[in-house]
Amino acid sequence: MVFLFVVAAIVLSSVQAGARTWRVEKDGSGDFEIIQDAVDVAASGDTVRVGLGRFADMHWVVVPGWSDSVCVRIEQEELTLIGSGPETIIGPDEPWGEIQGRRKGVVVGDYWGNRSVTISGLSVENMAVAFYMSYESIEGELVGISECTFRDNNIAVYLLGNGGGAVISGCEFNDMVGSGYLIAAWNQGDLDVEDCRFELSYYNLDSQRIMACTGVRDLDVRRCDFLEGVTGFNIAYCEAARFESCLFVGQRYQAIFLMVENVVQVSGCKFEEQACVARSQSDLVDLTLSDCAFEGIDEAAFDISYIGSLTVNGCDLQGGVDGIVNITDITNCDEVVTLDMTGNYWGTADADSIEALIRDNSDSPDACYLVDYSGFLSESTPTEKKSLGDLKSLFR
Repeated sequence: MVFLFVVAAIVLSSVQAGARTWRVEKDGSGDFEIIQDAVDVAASGDTVRVGLGRFADMHWVVVPGWSDSVCVRIEQEELTLIGSGPETIIGPDEPWGEIQGRRKGVVVGDYWGNRSVTISGLSVENMAVAFYMSYESIEGELVGISECTFRDNNIAVYLLGNGGGAVISGCEFNDMVGSGYLIAAWNQGDLDVEDCRFELSYYNLDSQRIMACTGVRDLDVRRCDFLEGVTGFNIAYCEAARFESCLFVGQRYQAIFLMVENVVQVSGCKFEEQACVARSQSDLVDLTLSDCAFEGIDEAAFDISYIGSLTVNGCDLQGGVDGIVNITDITNCDEVVTLDMTGNYWGTADADSIEALIRDNSDSPDACYLVDYSGFLSESTPTEKKSLGDLKSLFR
């Protein structure tokens, strides 16, 4: 075993020693002036460093199913692409629209031979898809995106495939053109999103959603701000999704939309000025919230047509015109399921007042759920006592 370890270390050190850094500079002072030219000559394990300026040189990529204009396509098994900060910009200066086609910024995936890519310090603007990443193998691929800025794209990050994983950290996502997502992930193995800020416009009439995850097997979202837009998060077919110390503010419809077959845990999060905090339409959803705070909810904090289980403990709850819990009437209900909402602060210490904030089976026999709110707290939890500014400072 020791012999094998020594041999592996020698091989790894040889690979690292042979790795090269290629420089791209608009003024001609580097190895290349075009990012793709540097990527084309780089070997697996190399690094491409990009200087300041706007890089909008596009070329056509043709694969089965689509052909698009692309700025950077990465084919090496492993590559690192590093910009010089927000002023290293990929993308033309003209706004994207359908007439420009599905142009893409950076394209990677095992179709082209790539298995691992690390990207940092870039801005991507005015693209149909800023980063397009497709991995079909079940395991082994990993995408790392850090300290990047996305602005005025239709989709900022698109993760597609039956495997792989990604870590997205310290990124800024601002504005969107048309209807889309800032991050869309389909059938990924693992997705970690940390210390990111997502901001859309409340008044945009398009259906602009911050994140959508479908079929992601393991999802972790930590210390992120989700600001405005139609929906903060769409989730479907996620085996395990966890939200920790996140801030949701100003979603026009709902902060979290739970579609089907999800197990979701939310802890230490703040929800403010949404129409609805969580909306569930499937009895294959298991949702747990702990140590969260709600403020300024317009409609109902929880709007439930169907849900498998709901556990809410240690939270400061607030609702709107439809109360805190609004359960839709369902005809031919086979059984009444009890939802555990014990040990929360409901804004009052009066049981009758709490009852008035809940619409469940006790109000209509056609509602399939009964809320257990026993052991309710008589005063606010510590989470609620922190101001919005104080809370955000803890997450940064």
